[in-house]
Amino acid sequence: MNDPAVRLRSTMENAPAPRRVVVVTGMSGAGKSSALKALEDAGYEAVDNLPLSLLASLVRPEDAAGRPIAIGVDTRTRDFGVGSFLAAHERLRAEANFEPRLLFLDCEDEVLRRRFTETRRRHPLAADRPVTDGIQAERALVQSLRERADLVLDTSTLTQADLKRLVHGGPRFDCCADLGRTAANTHGNAAETAAWVRGHHYRRLVIVTASYHMPRALREFAAEMPGVMLQPYPVEPDGID
Repeated sequence: MNDPAVRLRSTMENAPAPRRVVVVTGMSGAGKSSALKALEDAGYEAVDNLPLSLLASLVRPEDAAGRPIAIGVDTRTRDFGVGSFLAAHERLRAEANFEPRLLFLDCEDEVLRRRFTETRRRHPLAADRPVTDGIQAERALVQSLRERADLVLDTSTLTQADLKRLVHGGPRFDCCADLGRTAANTHGNAAETAAWVRGHHYRRLVIVTASYHMPRALREFAAEMPGVMLQPYPVEPDGID
């Protein structure tokens, strides 16, 4: 094999795939622990509140062949700082053996306030002040992380089951189609799509399916998504009269 192009192609084909590293951050109370648990259930090695100073020891080039990793980092993390967080993430992006992605979990302020109030937890940035003060301070602090995220997921209207469906198997970071992989029938497809719709706050959905299947699809989707406008787009599959 003397052709350099052939040798290069052979080397690339035999190279191991980069190890996926999902860094989960966002607003306190938006569901970071639930997202990490869902990723762990999907086969990720999950670590929460890892000090940024220890990130390099956890994600080492010599360990690039291991399981995908999910790392939870937020304002409660020891030595947390937006500048140091972004610098650590950029160093990770520079590693050819890893495929880092930044997932930012967001939530409406009123929903966050209600979650903290109902659980009687103190906000990490408002130990002796109202919860709303902590929410406002945190939102200003992490805004640049939200802007740099590969994926922003709003959990305001999501249940824990919805969140699990959305991140199961790893969040979908790639443009431009989200592929659902868990549904086994129309009912499951409607439930999985409903979680996706709530996560993106969509109010209108175009249903594309075979004309003979459209009535059932509309019934199932309407039951799972009350209040969402459903526009049917029936198609005629080849070989179907």
